[in-house]
Amino acid sequence: MRRAKALARGRLRGGKAVLYTVDTPFGISTAQIVRRNLARIGLRADIKAFPFPVLFAKLFAPGEPFDIAGFCCGLQRSGAELDLAAVCLKQ
Repeated sequence: MRRAKALARGRLRGGKAVLYTVDTPFGISTAQIVRRNLARIGLRADIKAFPFPVLFAKLFAPGEPFDIAGFCCGLQRSGAELDLAAVCLKQ
């Protein structure tokens, strides 16, 4: 935690961020975990959830007001479950 706080120092952009995610239970719960972890280093994240097609359109829309985006989904194939997650940080 000490290292994370040191890396974040001076780079928190006012201590606020907008986090986009997919509007599934797994996507929202994962975003809540990310928000809780970011709060530990002094960054307050506001979660905005959207359906997959809307989220992807927003990720590529110029000027879209987000800082972090993530999407998660659970897939089942042949009885084995695979969870996929991706996170994008806007520059």
